[in-house]
Amino acid sequence: MSLPGGRVFRMTTSRADSPHISRAAYRREPYVHVSGEGMDLDGKAVAWTRDRVLVHWVDDELAAHNVWVDASWVRRIRRCESAWGDPYDDFAFYLEQGQLAVVS
Repeated sequence: MSLPGGRVFRMTTSRADSPHISRAAYRREPYVHVSGEGMDLDGKAVAWTRDRVLVHWVDDELAAHNVWVDASWVRRIRRCESAWGDPYDDFAFYLEQGQLAVVS
């Protein structure tokens, strides 16, 4: 996978060589803002290691992207702060977390 700036990330196929990968509960992935190496976007952290984050987002042309980026580029944000919202979110979960803007 090639990113802006020419950086390439590859996951190893050997289980022994792979870092421990953590994941959030399905449809409860944390929202994040990514900025670095030409990237400036909001998405969801689908998986992560100590030094990489797998970020998912949908662009303006409705194309879905899943890219491993440096963890230092990623900052966690609340869902209501994100420029993009996953339409398949578990809305009850985000509401309980205070991450949805309530319109009265």
